[in-house]
Amino acid sequence: MNIPAKVETDEAICQCFQVNESTIRTAIAKDNLTEIEQVTEKCEAGGG
Repeated sequence: MNIPAKVETDEAICQCFQVNESTIRTAIAKDNLTEIEQVTEKCEAGGG
């Protein structure tokens, strides 16, 4: 999976936990996340 970690606009994805798009992209790239559940567990985005 080729997902660039750098984002032109760092859009807020999860207001509850203040998670931005760059945080999610970095976690996906760094930890080779492949499932939405993994992203939620790692970043808490979408878990509130």
